Amino acid sequence: MKSYEFLNRKPYKHQLKTIQFMLNNKRGYDFSSLGSGKTASAIWFCDMLFEAKKIKKVLVVCPLSIMQAVWGEEIREVVPNRSYSIVHGSKIARVKALAKDAHFYITNHDALRTYYRELQDANFDIIIIDEVDAYKNPTSKRSKGAQLVTQYATAVYGLTGTPMANSPMEAFGIAKTVNPNKLPTPYKTRWQSMTMIQYNTHTWVANEHAEELVYKVLQPAIRHKLEDCVDIPPITYEYREFKMGKVQAKAYKEMVNHQLVELDDGLIIASTAAVKYTKLLQISAGAVYTEKGDVEFYSMKEKIDEVLHVQKEVGQLIIFVQFIKVADYIGANIPNSKIIYGSVSQSKRAEIIKEFREGKFDVLIAQPRVAAHGLNLQFCSTIIFWTPILGNSYYRQAIGRIRRSNQKNKQVIINFFSSLAEKRLYKTLEEREISSQLLLDMYKDM
Repeated sequence: MKSYEFLNRKPYKHQLKTIQFMLNNKRGYDFSSLGSGKTASAIWFCDMLFEAKKIKKVLVVCPLSIMQAVWGEEIREVVPNRSYSIVHGSKIARVKALAKDAHFYITNHDALRTYYRELQDANFDIIIIDEVDAYKNPTSKRSKGAQLVTQYATAVYGLTGTPMANSPMEAFGIAKTVNPNKLPTPYKTRWQSMTMIQYNTHTWVANEHAEELVYKVLQPAIRHKLEDCVDIPPITYEYREFKMGKVQAKAYKEMVNHQLVELDDGLIIASTAAVKYTKLLQISAGAVYTEKGDVEFYSMKEKIDEVLHVQKEVGQLIIFVQFIKVADYIGANIPNSKIIYGSVSQSKRAEIIKEFREGKFDVLIAQPRVAAHGLNLQFCSTIIFWTPILGNSYYRQAIGRIRRSNQKNKQVIINFFSSLAEKRLYKTLEEREISSQLLLDMYKDM
């Protein structure tokens, strides 16, 4: 590690420890918190081995939403001298992507269920599985595929902040995928009897030995809590990309085409650009108003699944979404959540915030313009933006609900997006106000 030259970015102290841990162990886990930089640590580790000519190619398995938005972007930023290939889409597209000459090959969790033979044949030197708890059910098709892909790999690493969120059985599935030699038994039923007690036909609970056994099988492992990473910035921005469904993508494209015609006709000018662009954001958010005034919803399952995953790791979080109907839809599909928007009375808002502060529910869903001012939510440290907001002041003020002088934890802001235009809006929001000219330029880019 001493002779290795870090290019665009220098690692934090805890990341250097993670890199050393991975160099010392051919199979293991990074259980560090959300926002602690697990991705970059793994990339630097691989790059060191590339430079030493110890490896030729790496497989990264991760959620669909972060293939390009996190892994692709981090590779480009951290090791710009290395190439990557996104292995996704039809079978033909995947085969072509695997055939490319690259250093990193990035695919999604379900690919190991469907294309495990192709991935086996590719003979990867290292396999990194981000959010490895996706394979917590050892008998699911994708877990069995993952086990087949990883069993002959030279090195395998699992990354997640929630190794055993609900049951010791989840730890068994993770270990079966990453480091099965650590398991005292290869059989699920035997592991269940070792770590759990059966109360009735459908009820099993962890026994007194479960925690110790889980700790042993999920080794070797390293974990850094975000609040303990002294040199990491107090606020971290992360991105999650979600592909629109076919119907949603069609509606979005039709709206873009319609608005481009309006632009050519001079109907979209500086004073109307924000109103027009909001319609695109509404479709991206998952809803559109029909000519009759009804609301049609598009699938939001992947976004909701991501919210649930993040909540499981961090505890309480806030979702900012500017569209009321979308907020209602999210609230109906996320358990233990409550909503604040314009029509909620001041007294009711105060009651909801009080309950949130007391930990009576986990997810607060709020309109930015309603919750951006006055609320003190520093007991919470994670915010998700469902879509960008066309206003830097509202974006900064919304973040300001948790970024306060008495905030004791480092904050993580997660930005959801479904188009490059939205990602560009977020990048602008982090630095300055979104101008009418910027929106007009974005129409021209389209």
